[in-house]
Amino acid sequence: TTFSLEFRDLDIITDGITEEEALSNGKEALTAFLEAKFEYKYPVPKPSKIEGENVFLIEPDIEVAVPIILRWKREEENLTQEDVAGKIGISYQAYQRLENPSKFNPTIKNLKRVAEALNMKMKLEFTK
Repeated sequence: TTFSLEFRDLDIITDGITEEEALSNGKEALTAFLEAKFEYKYPVPKPSKIEGENVFLIEPDIEVAVPIILRWKREEENLTQEDVAGKIGISYQAYQRLENPSKFNPTIKNLKRVAEALNMKMKLEFTK
């Protein structure tokens, strides 16, 4: 028996021998897909709201998720990267790295300042 996993609006299909393995493979596939979208400058789609049985929330790795969320929120606020960089007192290039999954390596201080500049709340949580 295998467990199949499909991201319907992203044309991603993966599977696993166990449900846990399928979900882990799904996270890996979603992360790689979003990184590639970003790398090739394609728009990154927002998640659709699908409900029902056997529907799971799968989040990409944080190093990919946070830059994408920052970009979506900045665009929603009608701000440029230069605008946000100026608001938080860092260079434009430093801010660009915050929105780039392949260069994302922020300090908590900078993340907090970006969250405030974009009218977001930041919650840091560590779990096992």
